[in-house]
Amino acid sequence: MDLKGCPMETLPCMSQYYELIEIDLSCSSSIIQVWHGKKFLQKLKYLYLSKCPRLKQIPDLSEAPNLEILHV
Repeated sequence: MDLKGCPMETLPCMSQYYELIEIDLSCSSSIIQVWHGKKFLQKLKYLYLSKCPRLKQIPDLSEAPNLEILHV
């Protein structure tokens, strides 16, 4: 999911998160929190959060066992 420059403060609730392989939120100056709570991200391999100046913390990734790249 390519969301570079996302204007939202957090991603909306989506039940399809578990299907995502890549989330790219780089250069999203409005993002404060990627999502609320734990998300089951079985297939997630890539998470890009670089150049997100308002991001307060990295999300709980304990349910993303296949994560290969976390770029902050």
